Order: sequence, then C-alpha cells, then structure tokens
Amino acid sequence: MPQKPYIDQLVMSAAARQLDKFRSILCKYEERGISNSEMLVICSLCEELGVSAIVESGRARGYSTGILAKYFKDRPLRIISIDWEKAKWFIGADDKFAKESLAPYKNVELLYGNSVKLMPALVKKLKNERVAILMDGPKGKEAVDLAKKILDKYKNVVVAFVHDMDKRTPHRAQMEETFNNIFFTDSGEYLKLHSELDADCFKHDEAEAAKSLAGQIEREIYEPTLAIVFPDDHKFEAQKNRIFP
Repeated sequence: MPQKPYIDQLVMSAAARQLDKFRSILCKYEERGISNSEMLVICSLCEELGVSAIVESGRARGYSTGILAKYFKDRPLRIISIDWEKAKWFIGADDKFAKESLAPYKNVELLYGNSVKLMPALVKKLKNERVAILMDGPKGKEAVDLAKKILDKYKNVVVAFVHDMDKRTPHRAQMEETFNNIFFTDSGEYLKLHSELDADCFKHDEAEAAKSLAGQIEREIYEPTLAIVFPDDHKFEAQKNRIFP
C-alpha cells in the first residue's frame, strides 16, 4: 500500500520540530532496545498529538521506557510499561536492570502480565485520556492482530507504534494490508535524515556501524523498523502549515 503524503508530512515534520529536544535526552543505548531514530518518531508524535498516556508492551532492559520517561519528565504524562515473565524473550537480569534504572522516574508504572489481555484492559481504563500504544512484544502476526483489535475498539487511542516490521517479514505485508494510515521508519527520506541517531544502536565498532547503516539505507532494508499507525477514522487537516489528526 503506498504511503499517503499527509501521513508522511505529519511524521516527518513532527520529527524535525522535536529533534533538538530529543537529542538533549539521549543516553547510552541498551541492547534489545528500540533504536534512537525510531524513538524520535515515538516521542515527537506523542508530543505533537497531545498524548496523555503511553501503554508500552515489551520492556526488556527498559531503554525505550527510559527515553520516554526523560523526554516527558516535565509533562503530566503517564507511562505504563508491561513485560511478561512467561514470554520467551524475558530475561531476569534485564528485568532487574530495567527496574533499577527506571526507579527514579515517577511518571513510569511497571506491570507484569500477558499484553494480549492486559493492554486492551488498560486502554479501556484510560478512556478519558489520549492514549498511544507501543508494542515491542508480542511480535509478528500477534502484534498486528492486537493493534487492530485495540484501534478498532478504543477511540481514545490516537496512534499505535508496532516494532519489528522489517519489510522482508510476512507480518510487514499483513500490516500493510490491515491498516490505511501507516508510516514505516525504513522510509528512504526518513532514514537519510535521522539514521545517524542510530550509530551506537547496532554495533560498537564505529567503522562497522557506519558501513552497516549505509548499506541498509541504500537497500531501504532497515532493521528492525517501526510501524506508525493512525486510526482509520482520523480526519487529517492542515492548520498553519501543519497536519493534525
């Protein structure tokens, strides 16, 4: 499905406006975290869409949770992060690290359980909030199905972020077939502007990292890739040279 110009404009302009603020809160990257160029999209859109609560699933070492906590530390925005001890990707040492590193942030709540059940229940409780959902577990088809279920049922969700949507995977095609208002962070234009934020996210050797990034950009196959989905019933309007849903 071809990307729609107004979706591209919304994402690209939001990222450009919030880039300096985002750079100011960056810290040491933690393995298994969402890359910095992808976190820029998440932070900037939540900022510009007036999101008041973010429900995250798949915390790992808490890198993405920590970026959100720091970026929104001066706003009354709730960050509710879910991880599941029974998930195959759950690592006890990573969970311990996440709890310790996130303890100073009063805007973060850490929960445990199956996100397929817990995330919809949390979104329902936040019915009076403007909610963003961030999914980095479950993965694949299960993630696409859960995002569709939530977006179809709960109108308080203004944007959904779904991780690990590399264009070589079958669930990338499912994502494109399922949703209309969608943007992927492996867009060539987006990568050219913001992939430099990821220099520390893939490999520690600077020369190898630069080579890897350049090759991925040239092929427009960027691991792992974030999908940004806006509800189908959003009406996008231009206001003072900006696009808003």
